Amino acid sequence: YGSLNMPELYGYNSLYDPSGKAQRTVYSGYLSDKIYLLDNSLHIEPGVTITGVSTSNYVPANLYGSPPYPYTLGNYDKEVLPYFGLSYDITKIIVAYASYGKGARFAPVGDYLLGPKGSTTLAPGPETVNAYEAGVRYVGNKLYLNLDGFWQNMHGMFSFYDNLITGLTEYANIGEEQMKGLELSGKYEVNPEWSVSGNISYTSANYMNNFAAAVTPSSEQYGYVFAGDPLAFVPNWIAGLDVSYHKHNFYAKL
Repeated sequence: YGSLNMPELYGYNSLYDPSGKAQRTVYSGYLSDKIYLLDNSLHIEPGVTITGVSTSNYVPANLYGSPPYPYTLGNYDKEVLPYFGLSYDITKIIVAYASYGKGARFAPVGDYLLGPKGSTTLAPGPETVNAYEAGVRYVGNKLYLNLDGFWQNMHGMFSFYDNLITGLTEYANIGEEQMKGLELSGKYEVNPEWSVSGNISYTSANYMNNFAAAVTPSSEQYGYVFAGDPLAFVPNWIAGLDVSYHKHNFYAKL
């Protein structure tokens, strides 16, 4: 019960002056549409999102870098993120579908550094992922089945390197990762009260080049990885099975 507010003392138990201020503002806008063709059998969903991120960090003092203090790090970055979805009704109960989307994750404020001349901000760009998926699903009165495959490629993963010219350890977009696999899921209604459902998936996740990466599930510890190494915190196989019962206001699942 209760809490303990441990004071942060610069130079003792804090590498940074705790009076520093970091601020980030995110601007985002999107445009999308739904198009129906071939007597409403072909469904197309195009879209695009534009996201901008404005970041500032006031640093009164820290144990790294070179004075003078204080200084402010500032950066603005943006990404255009397209999306495209497609589905086709082969029959009334069989549908084929595919999609593509791009996502981005902007660098943590802690990865921003002061440039060698004190007038620039060294900041990595955003990590980006291109995600593709294709599959087919069956939707009957009592039976539902879905089979799909996916492929995701992550570019510009956050990492760091030693700059031999400036003598600083700088953050940069160095790494590349890939995930691909298959997924199968289904559900069967035995009767109005009982139903059975399950899923199984296989994922192959690998580093695509050599770089210093966050190799623990909590992403708190760095290690050097090599091209072809598996991502340690991504399981190859995931499966689930459940039985459900529903009658009136009572619902239970195992």
